[in-house]
Amino acid sequence: MGWENKTVEERRKYMREYAQRPYVKEKTKKRLAEVTEEERKNKNAKYRDTKRVYEWRRAGLKGDYEKINERYLTAEKCECCDIKLTETIGKKGAHRRKVMDHDHQSGAFRNIVCVVCNNKRGVVDRKKNLVLLDLHRYFNR
Repeated sequence: MGWENKTVEERRKYMREYAQRPYVKEKTKKRLAEVTEEERKNKNAKYRDTKRVYEWRRAGLKGDYEKINERYLTAEKCECCDIKLTETIGKKGAHRRKVMDHDHQSGAFRNIVCVVCNNKRGVVDRKKNLVLLDLHRYFNR
């Protein structure tokens, strides 16, 4: 009976038994000992960067993601109001969290700003679009 014909429970049972074999335990210990703390941190940082870029792509950002990510990582102050930015997630200090601001129509990157400035720009963009639409309607009567 092949591996693909086994049920999920049978596969799990086999993997648990496999992990308990002495030579597998030794091999795992050696592999974990070789990985330094700095390598783990680098791997975690790379994962965060990859996830961040994925979210930006999903949000519609267009441009050179490496340059934008580098600028995001080095930004310490909001480019609009000049307050010190944090990486805080949660209620305390959330208004100072840095975010990437971009134009939703063109997808063009604008700045690294705080949440408050980003929300204000969003309101301005929506109002600008409404004004342009009203002007279009007015002149095309």
